[in-house]
Amino acid sequence: MQTYERTHLRNRHSQTLVMRSVRNTERVYKNSVAKQVQEIEKKKPGDFMAFRHLVRGENYRKSFQETGDAENSVWSCGISMALIDDIPSCQDLIETIVKDAEEIISKKLAGTIKSKL
Repeated sequence: MQTYERTHLRNRHSQTLVMRSVRNTERVYKNSVAKQVQEIEKKKPGDFMAFRHLVRGENYRKSFQETGDAENSVWSCGISMALIDDIPSCQDLIETIVKDAEEIISKKLAGTIKSKL
């Protein structure tokens, strides 16, 4: 999974659309496999069988669960991928959430509730 995390951070704006020619558009991470799908779609628009071997779920599963290689499959990503600035540890994430909540409570809600903070 760390390979995917590093890939997201380095290439957070590297997204593209595939399977448009078969009216099943999907936003995916832009890698060599996604580019192959796009090239095949240009040559054979609407012919799903021509690129099926590249977009099959088994490739995706192997990439995520076995190899960790972000370049060996087409994998979905949303627009929110561009919002990723870092990937903190669970502990750091929880500490930040608690700190932010305490700050909001003490500064913005201090007059509305009684707190033991």
